[in-house]
Amino acid sequence: MQVAAAQISTAQAASASSSPSSAIARPDPATVAAQKQQVAKAALATLTQSQSSQKSLAKSQAKDKVDQLKERIKMLRMMCAGDPKALAKMVASLSKELAAAVKQYTDAGGTDAVSADAAPADTTAAAASDAPKDAEASPATTTQADDSAQGPQATGTTAAPQQTGDAAQKSDAYQKMVAGLEKQSQILQAKSADAKDSTDFMTQVRSLADQLKTYLKHAATHLDKAQQNTNTDVADADKALKEVDKAVNESDAAAASVKVMGAALNISA
Repeated sequence: MQVAAAQISTAQAASASSSPSSAIARPDPATVAAQKQQVAKAALATLTQSQSSQKSLAKSQAKDKVDQLKERIKMLRMMCAGDPKALAKMVASLSKELAAAVKQYTDAGGTDAVSADAAPADTTAAAASDAPKDAEASPATTTQADDSAQGPQATGTTAAPQQTGDAAQKSDAYQKMVAGLEKQSQILQAKSADAKDSTDFMTQVRSLADQLKTYLKHAATHLDKAQQNTNTDVADADKALKEVDKAVNESDAAAASVKVMGAALNISA
């Protein structure tokens, strides 16, 4: 009997040790979810950094093109005394290249308008949201004063928890407001840096566009009537330069919005 009992015990122990559920612990769902979230955040950060690098490269290439155009436009002075048809053709080509460089820069970001996330917080509204709490606290304070006049046992034993809760809510609201202002400040700092870079770029573009307009006017004026009727270079150059003017104006408006939002943030802070 003792031998049989020992064999049964040994078999049960072996069966328990071979059970997969006992050998492998199940992963904690919360841990798995946290790990997946970390992986997703890392992937998003990598994608964002890659996109930022591509935009920076595109902007740098656009700046290089504009620098090259600046040197080529200087050579147009020597053509003013020559063939106006050739001058118009060259102006049209350079105007199109300038418009393409500006488009490359703006497509890479340029100076974007300030998003809603960067808009300054309405601290007045936040303060107003606290006003009802103070108004509701006034009757309670009056009641406590009446109770305290009736005796020492009615000195408002529930007033302390109520006041503590109100203070905690106000503190939490204040912390959220400060965190929001800090986030807005960071966004606007980045926007301000982009705005300055864009302003410098567009200032140079505007100067080159003005020079091309002068050369284009000179060429159009000196074309004979037959050439004016058949030549398309003047119209092509004028179209390209209008595209440049539009991009410059939009960039100026975006840069101005960054300054306005920055001033509003300083006031609200």
